[in-house]
Amino acid sequence: MKKQTTDARVKARGKNRARATDAARVREEIHTGSLAIIGGASTLFSIWSLACCIGGLIEAGGPIGFVKSWLTAVGGM
Repeated sequence: MKKQTTDARVKARGKNRARATDAARVREEIHTGSLAIIGGASTLFSIWSLACCIGGLIEAGGPIGFVKSWLTAVGGM
């Protein structure tokens, strides 16, 4: 009788370990996906902001004009 109880406990532990391993895999996949989404969004934002700065530099006629225009916009002069 004692042998059967021990075998049942060992099997239960094995199932619990398998469930824990599956849960860890799921968490890892979720973290990987979240990291990819956040990384992709920040990359797109960086490219967009760089494009805006380049467009502003071209429109202002160079870096000095860009800074003057920015100071005028911020200072309200």
